[in-house]
Amino acid sequence: KALKLDPDNLDAEVTVANLTSKNPVNYLKKLERIIIHGDKLLQKRGYTGEDSIGCYWKILETRPYMRVRMEYMMTLKECGMFRKAAAECEEIIRLNENDNMGIRFTLIHLYAFLEEEQKALELLKKYNEYDETQMMLGLSVLYFKLNNLEKSASYLRRLAKINEDTQKFFTAVLEGDTERYFDDMSDYGYRPSTIEDLLMGLLENQELFETTLPYFPWAYDQLKTKKK
Repeated sequence: KALKLDPDNLDAEVTVANLTSKNPVNYLKKLERIIIHGDKLLQKRGYTGEDSIGCYWKILETRPYMRVRMEYMMTLKECGMFRKAAAECEEIIRLNENDNMGIRFTLIHLYAFLEEEQKALELLKKYNEYDETQMMLGLSVLYFKLNNLEKSASYLRRLAKINEDTQKFFTAVLEGDTERYFDDMSDYGYRPSTIEDLLMGLLENQELFETTLPYFPWAYDQLKTKKK
């Protein structure tokens, strides 16, 4: 009904695509067609010039398009197309440099998964006004994967400095006790710089953490040693 009233309603198109797709790959293809539709709309409405690129989220008319791009990126991840997902994150950030959608947090974990050190450092530099929980966590895991344990521990210490729940988080993971914290979280978002922030990083980037399970006891021991 929404599409009959407004054939250019991208949010409605995504909803229909989600409900009618047979599998994630089928959904991916439908999202690609919606993005093409969105590209044409933005061009028609004059939002593809230099005065618009980089600040899309400030332009209300571009937000449905940005939501489609985010959904596309998440579906790429679901399909295991991680380099494509990273490229999509980069494109979303190019379109909206202020990153109101928090795409940088997904991207830093993808860079860690792909072991892209230089790109990770460039992303950190771009958003280095102050340390953020998920950025520090992603970088610590990245250097763990690169067997640079000194740097990994350095970012872990920066994480513990800005998030007092860091040790609580690693304890909960090792004891298999994260579920109760998830149960206490609000349906409307997580609280930054708390255990909820760390848990969201864990939940939304399972491809990284499931392949680096030894990181958790190592990080826990690092924090424990520092405390002593």
